[in-house]
Amino acid sequence: MERVRMQDIRENGGALPQARNKFDTMKRKASIMSKKAVANSRDAADKSVRVIKDYPLHSALTAGAIGLIAGLIGGRFSRS
Repeated sequence: MERVRMQDIRENGGALPQARNKFDTMKRKASIMSKKAVANSRDAADKSVRVIKDYPLHSALTAGAIGLIAGLIGGRFSRS
């Protein structure tokens, strides 16, 4: 392995600026993705609330059916 001299680092700047640029790029992309995820989850929650308000009976029946199925599946696994 080649030994890195301090003079070379001072003259060339080493790999630190490149690493910093990559990190900054990754940080920006992560921030953008995080903002999109938050916006999408808020949008999905708003749509869910709208559906429940528009179809309260259907929503209650669907939730009950899902709960019943989950209970039956859970009961079968807990007996085994």
